[in-house]
Amino acid sequence: MNSTEILVDGIEYKVKKLIVQKKQLEKEKAELQKQIEELQQQNIDKENRIKDLEQRVETTRAAKSVSNNDDVQAIHQRIDKLVREIDKSIELLNNTDK
Repeated sequence: MNSTEILVDGIEYKVKKLIVQKKQLEKEKAELQKQIEELQQQNIDKENRIKDLEQRVETTRAAKSVSNNDDVQAIHQRIDKLVREIDKSIELLNNTDK
């Protein structure tokens, strides 16, 4: 073999090696792209879950607020009833004194 043939063979070997590397890199790129898409979908799912949970928290807060208002209203009604009973008792006491 002369030096030109050796150079050509060396270049062919390097080109084949580069082609193999290119195929490996393309395969790796495709896998990474797939991982990116999966992670992006997971991110979207997580964001949707967060929004759902935030809505649940807000609903729960609103429900507790309404519940607390009901409790307050019930307490006011009970106090009003007790005040009326006290007023009646005072009136009865005043009437018995006369």
